[in-house]
Amino acid sequence: GRGRPGWHIECSVMSIKYSGGLLDIHGGAMDLIFPHHENERAQSEAYLSRSPWVKYWMHTGYLTIEGEKMSKSLGNIIVLREAIDKWGPGTLRIWLLSGHYRTQLEYTEQGLEQARRLYERLRDISTDVLRQLKSSTPTHYMGEDDAKVLRELRRIHYEWHESMSSDFNFGEALRSVWELTTVYYRDVRGRESEALLLYTLKVLNDFNQVYAFGDDILSGGVEEALGGLAEPLLDLIVEVRSELRRRKMYDLADSIRAKLSTMGVRLLDYKDRTEWRIER
Repeated sequence: GRGRPGWHIECSVMSIKYSGGLLDIHGGAMDLIFPHHENERAQSEAYLSRSPWVKYWMHTGYLTIEGEKMSKSLGNIIVLREAIDKWGPGTLRIWLLSGHYRTQLEYTEQGLEQARRLYERLRDISTDVLRQLKSSTPTHYMGEDDAKVLRELRRIHYEWHESMSSDFNFGEALRSVWELTTVYYRDVRGRESEALLLYTLKVLNDFNQVYAFGDDILSGGVEEALGGLAEPLLDLIVEVRSELRRRKMYDLADSIRAKLSTMGVRLLDYKDRTEWRIER
């Protein structure tokens, strides 16, 4: 009859109208399980004479800040645009995928800083692997130590897939991502083993399908990202800056670093060398 329909009815009508009837996935927060989604399911299955109406229900945990649910009514929301400006989309994406979708996620500076470190490590490793494959002459011979590291990489890869296949257990999967970065810097980098470098690249590509940390780098490498002359020019700039630092002309060296940073190039100073990384 006349009147304003309840919100359970509204959602069933819109879902059936725009989906054609049945749904593969229906999402919402945990607080919608009862009574909203139970009502939706009951009335929709009765109307359609079909069960199930939805194949998979995915109910997410709350996004909280200082222990309280983030909501407009409480006035404690973080505007997405501002969060992207501060942290960047890549860092936010990894942070949002750091826990199971049903768990509560707390907005903290510490958690986002950790996500930023992982994001930068993944991009650095991607660039490093591609550079080694292009500029060096990897060996095709695999000794026992290399075979042991390869088995470790395969285990990490397998466990990551298992976590992702277990109801999207993102928290467990992210532990495998962190472990890959540790194994790479400890056991893969500097070995010049083509098998290890190529398998690392394979794992990174699989990770990248979910976390999207390096589309421009993994799809074409550094030369495509910045142009054919970019790599030797950057190497030359780093060499000049190293000479300035040796002469203790730190103001000019810092100025070069700052200008490169605005262009999306990050310099990493180590005890005996300086390396550059692309940030886009």
